[in-house]
Amino acid sequence: MESEDTTMLDDSTTSTAKLSQKPASKSYEIFSCTVKKPAYAYAHLRVQSDDPGEQPSLDALQARSYCASAVQQFLGATGAAVTVDVLKVDAAKGEFWVRLPGPDLGRFSAAVTSWPGAVQSGVTTGLRILAAGDWLGSLLGRSEQQSLWSS
Repeated sequence: MESEDTTMLDDSTTSTAKLSQKPASKSYEIFSCTVKKPAYAYAHLRVQSDDPGEQPSLDALQARSYCASAVQQFLGATGAAVTVDVLKVDAAKGEFWVRLPGPDLGRFSAAVTSWPGAVQSGVTTGLRILAAGDWLGSLLGRSEQQSLWSS
């Protein structure tokens, strides 16, 4: 009996080559950025009066004045250096939004909560912080996000 050598194809190499080819991806990541320390912080405040029947008038200048008074009274000359930008004023609700440097949020919050308020014609007007944080979108409810920028 003679044995005859036959060459057999190695099937494992051909199937591996087919599996290693991946389908081409059609989406690419163009730009990716992670902000670890935001430059600004945001606060939502409400003007309150000790006279419940009277709603104090509110505009951007008055809101800025209240914030400046609170910060200067709490921090002195250092508080005068804190920049507070009034983003939006809702006079009907007596609320307003401010932007300030991120590192100053803690000092600003402490100043506003300890501020006794302004007395005008025997009526004391103070501020209440409704929300504060590093991201403006996280302070808003879904329904309020679009209405913040429309005036």
